Amino acid sequence: MKKYIFLMLVILITAGCNLGTTEIGECRQYGAIEASLEWIPFSDSVKQADLITEVEILDSETVFENMCKTEHSAKVVHTLVGESEEEITFLQSGSDKVLFNQNQIFQAGDTYLLFLRQTTSGSMADYWIYGEELGTYHIDGDVLKRKIADEELTSIEPENHDDLLVPDVRQVVDREAFNSLVEEIRE
Repeated sequence: MKKYIFLMLVILITAGCNLGTTEIGECRQYGAIEASLEWIPFSDSVKQADLITEVEILDSETVFENMCKTEHSAKVVHTLVGESEEEITFLQSGSDKVLFNQNQIFQAGDTYLLFLRQTTSGSMADYWIYGEELGTYHIDGDVLKRKIADEELTSIEPENHDDLLVPDVRQVVDREAFNSLVEEIRE
């Protein structure tokens, strides 16, 4: 069922986009893809992720795998759920030329906490971001910043969270409390 939902999402996104390509593997125009994603409750995401890990982006490359994506190689800094190699690859929808839901493409040196699912055989990367922006948290010291707010996480917002909100950040949570919440849900 999960694979079916993901496949339908990819088909809908691909059908709804007007991406020009000069050849397979090369996105040629600047633009954006806007798509509605299925809401995945935080607790379900924790249970369904194959890997929840803090990573540092090492390198990125635009690829074409059903649509424009960016393949990142990353150093695993700390793992909350699952097991992985010290260095992994994963796919982020969009590219520096074609943004997906206005999500900026990760850059070398950026640090994120990601919810990842393993890719199917034949994919060019090890993982993909589960829920796209729902499974992406920018690490900023003792807090995690998220593009979309989730009511399940309001109890772990720091007291000064309103001061940390900027245009692309809708929720800020305490990093240590987040890690404890993930542990509690996985038990």
